[in-house]
Amino acid sequence: MPFPAAFFLDNESFRALGANTLSWGLDHPLQQGASNLFGVDRTEVCSKYFSSVHPWFSFLSQKRLNNGDKGSSADLDGCEPLLILCFGLLTEKLVNPPQERPQTSKLYSSIRASVSAAVDGGCVSLRLVQSLVLLSLYELGHAIYPAAYLTLAQAARMGTLMGLQSKTKASRLFTPANSWTLREEQRRTWWAILILDRFANIGAGGQSLCAPDPTSTDLLPVNDTSWDAGQVVANEPLYTTEFCCVAMVSPLARTCQAAHMLGKIVQHGRDTEDPAHSLAEALQIHRALSSLLSNLELREDLESNLSALSLCCSAIFLLYDRYQANESDEMVRLPAETELQHRTLESIRGIASSTAPKIAQKIQDQGNLAKSLLNGPSLYRAANICAWFIREDHDPMMYEALEAIVTGLKDLQARWPVAGKLN
Repeated sequence: MPFPAAFFLDNESFRALGANTLSWGLDHPLQQGASNLFGVDRTEVCSKYFSSVHPWFSFLSQKRLNNGDKGSSADLDGCEPLLILCFGLLTEKLVNPPQERPQTSKLYSSIRASVSAAVDGGCVSLRLVQSLVLLSLYELGHAIYPAAYLTLAQAARMGTLMGLQSKTKASRLFTPANSWTLREEQRRTWWAILILDRFANIGAGGQSLCAPDPTSTDLLPVNDTSWDAGQVVANEPLYTTEFCCVAMVSPLARTCQAAHMLGKIVQHGRDTEDPAHSLAEALQIHRALSSLLSNLELREDLESNLSALSLCCSAIFLLYDRYQANESDEMVRLPAETELQHRTLESIRGIASSTAPKIAQKIQDQGNLAKSLLNGPSLYRAANICAWFIREDHDPMMYEALEAIVTGLKDLQARWPVAGKLN
């Protein structure tokens, strides 16, 4: 059916639709086209995706995907083959050396064309949003700009259209989820958008965020072990008095916490011209980040938490950039400014000399397809910090750290060519 204009023109009289009413029909040519593009079966593609990307970006439900062809036609999302195509795109073997223009690959071009056809045809569904998320992940990892930024914005817009960002406050295009698993997958999909949105803005220099900040009542994803097993468990809240509960949440939830703090820094200072208020906020953010960073570094399962750890490091680097100058243009200098400079300087020194080399070593220990894209910017910036300290005081520890970090970046490049742009 065509998209209901009443949703925008007279929302009060609009009646929510069934979950897959605006998805592609099951007789759409894409259903057959997916298997033709792969040359391999669906099971193999899914298995490869869930053993590589899913461990560090676990927003999809294996249970729902495995049961997708067992429900009624009303329960089936016609855009699911498009999602499977994205699995193939993210797990296909890279040409060695990587293509100079990955956007010219047949599979990528086919997916882009299918996404455009779906959007132009008024299609709106969870599987389409998830396909956009994975497509933007591929584009970010291959430095396909500005497409990556625009695809991510499209995912965020369609997600808000569906009300994924809020269970209670958003206008409802579709009826509420009829199962706990579906609702949790919707929540995780929105968090995936938010994570990539904050990640994409690490080096963007003042671009607006696409996904709005979480609310005070938002929940984190459930623990990944229970999620993958299809078990119903309780969610931890995002907002707590401190990060003392970090041991109780999963790697994806920790990545969500880190991305949320990163977003705070990306937007820091935009809403106020009061230096005292900005400094107080910055110190509060730094304390929260330092607490989360310390908890993550002390964990035995550090390898599972590299994405969260890397986003924490990137956030601290950004905060340091905001307040690094000793010579300020402000007429009145505040004591908090010096305190913040001291704290962030010590933080970046520790990250560059110790944390980043650990991340780099863990990356080298991972299988190629399992390496997280989210590790790249923190390693790149840590390498720059090491080089700066070497120029200033020739610290031998920084020489060793820089060598380890550069090796890690080169190793990451084999999975995500964008790391070669940073190296």
